[in-house]
Amino acid sequence: MAKITHNIHSIDGLDILYPGHKVVPYILEEGQHDLTLIDTCYIEELPKLVSYVNNNGYKMQDIRRIILTHLHSDHAQAANEIKKLTMSSADSKSGTSSGNDGATIYAHWIDSAFLSHSPIYHGPPDINIYRQLFQKFGIREEDVIKEFKKLNVDPIQVDKQVKDGDFIKSLKVVHTPGHTPGHISLIPEDQKLLFGADVLWNSAQEGGLVIPPSYFTLDMVTARVSVMRVSQLNFDKLLLGHQDELILENAQEKVQSAMKNMKHRV
Repeated sequence: MAKITHNIHSIDGLDILYPGHKVVPYILEEGQHDLTLIDTCYIEELPKLVSYVNNNGYKMQDIRRIILTHLHSDHAQAANEIKKLTMSSADSKSGTSSGNDGATIYAHWIDSAFLSHSPIYHGPPDINIYRQLFQKFGIREEDVIKEFKKLNVDPIQVDKQVKDGDFIKSLKVVHTPGHTPGHISLIPEDQKLLFGADVLWNSAQEGGLVIPPSYFTLDMVTARVSVMRVSQLNFDKLLLGHQDELILENAQEKVQSAMKNMKHRV
């Protein structure tokens, strides 16, 4: 777990379906034994996340909040399992509650409905898109299934639904739709930093900051509007869900520069 600021850590090295690509959840320390987990991972990658937490002097029960920035499986699939691990050991074994119901799961009210499968989400990516990408990366579908077991997300009951402008402890919610309808970014009230999730990717192969492509993004026009909104916020550090490197200085200017380049891209 890499320390980014005095109370923010990244959990690096969690695999996704495509070789060489990772997803990055984050830990925010709100106080002693009071952690917020921003996004999760695939269930098969969960042991790595647990090891990161335990090896850095915490317990899973210290996670009080799980914020799902959006509904995609690489960010949300392990949420139910993590919630169980945050209960007391007695509660998790018996399935009963003795006052500790585990971490509170948060998500935007729009994506919350899709996370509970009411209604079912029909946006990208779907199995056909996955198969196209497997072919592009030269990997076999059966190998992916063997490693990750499943690609979809089981129903997740969101405990607290949020909207634009709400606070989750010290984090201000910024609705940044496009990638999914209820995609959110987060700003700590005491730091010039933005948790951007998948509002942008930082990809060396793509030349830097880019909007995730249409085979992952539901509405590219709305996604561009969200990037425009983000570019007007005041932040120096940008922490994304998929990145080849952290952007730890002059992040707002870099997003604004990327916005100008996007205007010329088709």
